[in-house]
Amino acid sequence: ISFAKLLNLCSTGLYRNFTQTVFMRWLLVFFRFVSIATKIGLRQAFFDVYNRVLRKFGLNVTNRIFYLTSKNAYYPLFARLDTSDEAVFQQVFHCDQYSCLGDISNPKFIIDGGANVGYSSVYFLNKFCDVSIVAVEPDDMSIDICRQNLKFYGNRAKIVHAGLWSSKTRLIVNKSGQGKEWSTFVKECKTDEKADVYAIDIYSLLKESGFAHIDILKLDVEGSEAVIFANHYKDWLNRTKNIVIELHGDKCEETFFNAMFDYDYELSRSGELTICKNIKPKILM
Repeated sequence: ISFAKLLNLCSTGLYRNFTQTVFMRWLLVFFRFVSIATKIGLRQAFFDVYNRVLRKFGLNVTNRIFYLTSKNAYYPLFARLDTSDEAVFQQVFHCDQYSCLGDISNPKFIIDGGANVGYSSVYFLNKFCDVSIVAVEPDDMSIDICRQNLKFYGNRAKIVHAGLWSSKTRLIVNKSGQGKEWSTFVKECKTDEKADVYAIDIYSLLKESGFAHIDILKLDVEGSEAVIFANHYKDWLNRTKNIVIELHGDKCEETFFNAMFDYDYELSRSGELTICKNIKPKILM
């Protein structure tokens, strides 16, 4: 409900006395500040301050759900208050960070590795009307929101609760703490450790999809790329047309480009993303 609609409602005779209460005055002020903060691009900063104030009174607002909308998404999107969800939303929809893939013609199959709450998958599903997506996410809380955000797209979107790895194994999920949900990462279990989630490899995802190749492989897997591109990658890399990846550190970058050595591709960078388009095996002379 907008501030204007709320104000009109409260100005009627039925609610006039109610508007004199402390609660309603606070609510009207709150909506006014939300409206102003949204207009000047400080909505997240406003909620950060607001949530800190509430916590001082012992009120926990973590993981409460609200909606976000974008002209580039057909349906409202779920987000968790006081998390990194809104920052991811801003990157994907307002900053349009995947516009670097806009010239790819009619992709049919995308793997979204490190799908988080599904915003990048939603972006691709709206941009490419014939595409099917497999969204892979290891975090149990994020994948619950991801399911909600992708349920409107039916069988075009498949959600896999797993961590991407070079082979099938057991993984531990390391959560980076409140407000840093986008930094969740996984590591392989030791023999005596209990697994949080199981791993899946890209070749298995491609094989199960029924598609002959991957049109776009999007990876934001918080360092797991150092494992994914170190072992067992040849069977699927030679069937991948385009990659957009966030590389986390020198080791990940070195491992990735070593794996790409036998391929020709068009290399570009956009913000934190590394983009490899039109990937083809090198022709040996």
